[in-house]
Amino acid sequence: MKSKEIKISLNGSEASIVSSAELVAVLEILDSNDDRKVLNQIGNQLNYLIKNGKDLHELCVMLSDENRIKLFGLIKDNICNIIGNASNLANLLALLADDRSEKALLKIINTKGLRSLIKTVDDAAIILEWVYDSADDMILDMAGADFIMDKCSSGYDVSLILQSLNPGSQKKFIKKAGENNIVKLIHNTRDLAYILRSIPTVVSTDFIKRITPSELKRIISNRNELTKYKNILEVKEYKLLTAKL
Repeated sequence: MKSKEIKISLNGSEASIVSSAELVAVLEILDSNDDRKVLNQIGNQLNYLIKNGKDLHELCVMLSDENRIKLFGLIKDNICNIIGNASNLANLLALLADDRSEKALLKIINTKGLRSLIKTVDDAAIILEWVYDSADDMILDMAGADFIMDKCSSGYDVSLILQSLNPGSQKKFIKKAGENNIVKLIHNTRDLAYILRSIPTVVSTDFIKRITPSELKRIISNRNELTKYKNILEVKEYKLLTAKL
């Protein structure tokens, strides 16, 4: 949107704001109650001031959690265009101080918006990396395991997702994505080793047990190949794998 002069009035004084930087300067000297009054006055005209993810991040630095949620609501129709990409969303999520703020932001972004920001497996991983554990499931439910799996072309890609999740969400993702579908993406020993390293042993051992001997031989060409990755595998994992070869 083009810039627009927006007038605000507070405590008997008036000011004109034409940019996000000017709004940041105003909020910096106010308390949270006055911040709220300024946001209410500007309303959805914030869309004229906030041009990109950097602008949004700088504004959020100045606001309380409650006022951040208010801000997100005021720009909800344009929020994904403002955020722009997954890296900017991850930076914003990292700034938010509690899971309530994160969930409020994600709810406003919604499934369509979240998917529009996730272009690659790295995008999905960095977003999951910077949310509180309690929001992992929300992102998985919004984006969908199938959508995330479509971004993966190897077992290593899947490991990037798994290592960004809390243990409970890892189990949920594996179940929704389908163990067989994950195994199909494991092209070599390296892929398998990184997947096993990204999940707790209690999960990885069950995963190994359900890989068929024929699939395992497709993945691991010989024991010497497995030995190369012994240093990143748990002892129990290594023993299970060698026993099945």
